[in-house]
Amino acid sequence: MEMMESACRRGRGGEEGMEDELRQSILVAEHVKKAAAEAECFRSECAEIGRKVNHLASMLRSETLRAAAVAPAVYHRPFQWILAEANEVLFGALFLLRKFRRSGLFRRVVYSAVFSSNFRGVLSAIDSSLANLPWLISLYSGSGVVVGLIPSSSIDPLLSRTWSRIATIEMASTASDRAEAAVSLANFAIESSRNNRIIVEEGGVPPLLSLLSDDSSVDAQVAATAALHNVASDPDHIFLLLEELTAPLLVHLLSISPMILQSRLASLISRMASHPLAREEFARESAVRPLIALLSFELPLDESNPSTKIQSLDTALNHSSSTPAPAADKESPELKHALMVACAEAIWKLSIDSPANKHKIAETNGLLCLAKLIELGKGDLQHNCLMAVVEFATAAETDVDLRRAAFKANSPTTKSVANQLLWVANQGGSNISHVAAAIQAIGSLARAFSASEIGVLRTLVIHLEHWDRDVAAKAAIALGKFACSENYNCTQNAKAIVEFGGVRRSMRLLRPGEKTMIPALRLLCYLSLYAAGSEAFERTMALSALESLGRAPGGQHPLVKDLLRKAVDQLELHVGGPSTLTR
Repeated sequence: MEMMESACRRGRGGEEGMEDELRQSILVAEHVKKAAAEAECFRSECAEIGRKVNHLASMLRSETLRAAAVAPAVYHRPFQWILAEANEVLFGALFLLRKFRRSGLFRRVVYSAVFSSNFRGVLSAIDSSLANLPWLISLYSGSGVVVGLIPSSSIDPLLSRTWSRIATIEMASTASDRAEAAVSLANFAIESSRNNRIIVEEGGVPPLLSLLSDDSSVDAQVAATAALHNVASDPDHIFLLLEELTAPLLVHLLSISPMILQSRLASLISRMASHPLAREEFARESAVRPLIALLSFELPLDESNPSTKIQSLDTALNHSSSTPAPAADKESPELKHALMVACAEAIWKLSIDSPANKHKIAETNGLLCLAKLIELGKGDLQHNCLMAVVEFATAAETDVDLRRAAFKANSPTTKSVANQLLWVANQGGSNISHVAAAIQAIGSLARAFSASEIGVLRTLVIHLEHWDRDVAAKAAIALGKFACSENYNCTQNAKAIVEFGGVRRSMRLLRPGEKTMIPALRLLCYLSLYAAGSEAFERTMALSALESLGRAPGGQHPLVKDLLRKAVDQLELHVGGPSTLTR
């Protein structure tokens, strides 16, 4: 039994020693045949086992399996599994037959029922292996294309489906067969997470990467990318892809491939970017550079000179590559749009929690490109570009170096990003999530605006009365960032907000229990600190409202408690009347 388990472990291990494993299986089969011939009781049953094992041994001796065992470029996984199962069967048969070296009437009479059951089990197991081996021989005897499942019920049909497709990808003689198998594997992977896991466990990733790196067939490369995209739905599988050095390959191919493949590669990068380690790896490979170049291809960026582009595709892509850029002009508008959507999504996903990728975007004209496509794009393209800018702006709020690198005062990039965010914010009810995201990004960039850019403040004040409470709350938060003490222009900004009606509108949001209350209260406090001399506070009776809130549970919130007391004191000095909070 220990020998049988050891054989199973070796057979299902690595690809090394397949020839030794096959030789051992043949040797064990000979021992079974000899034990069957030497049996002194249950001779007919033992002879039947010997006959079947002889057939099994002849299959194991086939030239096809001998050649497959020593071939380095062969998919060995089904060979390992089926040979291990055959070993287990042969050791079981040998263990049983060795019990019948001695004859005896007592042994036959007493143990007849027990041994009959054992014989049936061994014969059934041998039949199962006899059914598996022809399938295995056919796998290695022809073009490498396998149709159908393993006949034996001892092996999960999902395994044989996976094996046949992976074997075809690795060993088929034609690119069309390999592409068809990759498409089938991609569809198989998307059916369930279990299928996905089986593909990875059975060694499907290396053959797919090998197929992807072979530029003899674009269709095969596209099919391999689709399969890898589905495999990458599991974070653990993304880690495996990174271990296989997938990131350098994807970035390299992104720079030299036809547009149909570039689109699929960008989608794969986007999916892999959900893993933080993948974002770091793609940052080391400077993946955002070819993505931005593809996204901005023939996109006019200079309003005074529409023919100006970010840079030509030939020079923007991998400078180290000697392969010319694809002839994009010949591609359909639909394919070009799909490529832009995929690239925008990849840039967005790569920028999430990744300072390295954000700085690489800042080093290029990436933000300017994204801003232009917010204006010109629609649907998913506009959404992906907007989300990328929002992610970038959110990081720039706390990353001083990034903010200085990307949003220089009066630079075309800063103006374009601000204008497009304002444009989205003013779209009204067209897409509420976009409006909220744009307002959030404007607030994150509050310290990048000069005191003279008051148009943005007017827009945000108007949105304090937006019918959607989430939009109104984000507008209050954004305005608070313009008027807070951390903003160098807080005094000018606060006065402008008050002039545009910010006091009255923010007071309407002070409703206990609503998401707008705390942001609106903080905004009102900042306005009171830096623009308390305005008549708006007296007209709206802001002092009384703040005093009342100071005594309510909402006024004790950690975000406003101290700020509220300071605001009341400041208003009391300008508006008059003793503060009940300081009595």
